[in-house]
Amino acid sequence: DKTIRLWNTVGEVKKVYSDKPHSEWVTSVAITPSEAAEETLVLSAGWDNKVKAFKLLDGSHVADMEAHTGPVNSVVVSPDGTVAASAGKDGKVCLWKLTGEDKFTVSHTFDCGDHTINALAFCPTRFWLAAATNKGVIVFDLPPRPLSLSSTLLSPLTPRLRRSPSASLPLLPP
Repeated sequence: DKTIRLWNTVGEVKKVYSDKPHSEWVTSVAITPSEAAEETLVLSAGWDNKVKAFKLLDGSHVADMEAHTGPVNSVVVSPDGTVAASAGKDGKVCLWKLTGEDKFTVSHTFDCGDHTINALAFCPTRFWLAAATNKGVIVFDLPPRPLSLSSTLLSPLTPRLRRSPSASLPLLPP
């Protein structure tokens, strides 16, 4: 039904996020970590080429984050909650700012060519972003984070592609 539902651990629907829902299927959902519940966001990715942001507590729509030219398969949030990443069938990984005056804007885009990106994951201890594609796994080694947030957050970025020593997948060229 193209909505997002918040369930409790015993299988009861506690909230339906239906304020300005996706026009196509929802493919991925992420929740930002926050000390204050009123600041917590629910992010969703969909086949309508959008990432949407909603307030956790009241379910109100906060933003449509549009940068993809194809269905968005995955959305994830960095461990510190300041950045979200989205990716999909257009072969692009978009990094979104989740703080500051330019909140919900793209800070950087990685073009992975003809790779369809099916899933993303941030490393919890390092600023790495892994992308599972139809051709293998790409790991972006993002630069160290600044101590204070500023308008230059995550810029410039220099992705370096690597593979796990135990992986049998080919190393993708930078």
